[in-house]
Amino acid sequence: MENEIISSRKAKMAEKHRAILQAALEQITMYGFHGTSIKMIAASAQVSAGSIYNHFENKEEVIKELYLHIGAEINALIKSTHDSTISFEADFLNIWKAILHLYVNDPHKPEFITQFTYSPYIISQSENQSDVLLAPILEIFTKAKASGVIKNIPNGALVALSHSPITSLVRMANYGRLTITDAEIEAYAQACWDAIKL
Repeated sequence: MENEIISSRKAKMAEKHRAILQAALEQITMYGFHGTSIKMIAASAQVSAGSIYNHFENKEEVIKELYLHIGAEINALIKSTHDSTISFEADFLNIWKAILHLYVNDPHKPEFITQFTYSPYIISQSENQSDVLLAPILEIFTKAKASGVIKNIPNGALVALSHSPITSLVRMANYGRLTITDAEIEAYAQACWDAIKL
């Protein structure tokens, strides 16, 4: 009986933790890092502000964990989609489309990533390299460059040419400035590949 109580308590804590992160994601993408307060996150998550401090030391810690959480989800998606038995081009296109579908299904994520990337909150690259957003694709880029398949430019530039357009496309679609049909997705993915291939 005691174990069941402990287990139930842990489950409730984990659910509250997830609710806080989801609320932070929604509030930050709407009001920005500086425009979002702990009070706003608490109201959105339907918890008390004090409850948030039982899970996080401050707002900065919420933001950092949210970034790591989303980054881990994207990295896991890349790893599960990656197929070393097919061409670099086919592999790139599959991964690109998988990330686009993830972002289309939850536009808050690319919006948050964009804000985070260009903010003072960006996590130092001296931290665990495997946790860095898009780390698996950087490995693929390195191998593709060594094989003479893509342009021999810094990986950061390759990310800008291939990942940044995804976030821009999703944002434009959200504002009704373009549509994202299956045929258009193929064309957009191919255009990004054409930008980095030799």
